[in-house]
Amino acid sequence: MNDFTKALLLDALKAALTAFASVIVNAMMARYMPPHFYNMNGDEYQ
Repeated sequence: MNDFTKALLLDALKAALTAFASVIVNAMMARYMPPHFYNMNGDEYQ
C-alpha cells in the first residue's frame, strides 16, 4: 500500500469518525437537554 492510498484511507476514516461523533452528540443533546438550551431563537422568553 503506497503513501497516497494510506493518506486517503486515513482521511476517510477521520471524516467518518467525525460524522459519527457529531451524530452521537446531536442525539444526546436532543435526548437529555430541555429545548431552550439549543433553541436559541428565544421563543420561550417572549
